[in-house]
Amino acid sequence: MSQQVSQDQRPAERRRFCRIDDDIVLRYRVIGMQETPVDIDNLDVCLPNRLTLSSTFASTTQQMQPLLAKIREQSLEVAEYLRLIDRKLDLVARAFLLQEINVQEEPICRVNLSAGGIGFYEENPLAAGATLEMELILLPSYVGILAYGKVVHRKHEPGVVVGLPFRIGVEFCKLRERDRDLIAKHVLSRESQARAAT
Repeated sequence: MSQQVSQDQRPAERRRFCRIDDDIVLRYRVIGMQETPVDIDNLDVCLPNRLTLSSTFASTTQQMQPLLAKIREQSLEVAEYLRLIDRKLDLVARAFLLQEINVQEEPICRVNLSAGGIGFYEENPLAAGATLEMELILLPSYVGILAYGKVVHRKHEPGVVVGLPFRIGVEFCKLRERDRDLIAKHVLSRESQARAAT
């Protein structure tokens, strides 16, 4: 799989994000701006979500790594035990995700992905400024992410992808910061895989 990497230019106060072409599961729907959550960081506190449980677990695992390293210095057995518990919880989260979305029946979508937004091809045009509620499943980790974004551009590019003549660019406007970090980590991992393959 060839992967193209570029830098996404943002205003000075925003971070620069690495972008890759990647294959993910993507579902979205157009919503009204009033349907977006006010505080997405506390979204799963109010309403546990099978889709985002895997990303919550993945983020928590990242936070645990420094503690696990210290425990490993004290006891390899305890560290290994905790690692196996974490693995079990990851499998539970993946099972919930697969109950929420039958990944085998969902089409894989070729996207251009960064921690700041996503681009994809679509059969029908989406209006610039439209708000989307998006469910992303990163592969092969099966991390599910709920994001809200605004359509920032749409271009008619017939012939690039058969049957999908419109290229849609979406900027994330509501995304848990820990999910943004997971996307950034995923992008960097895919980039390093692509470099290793060349």
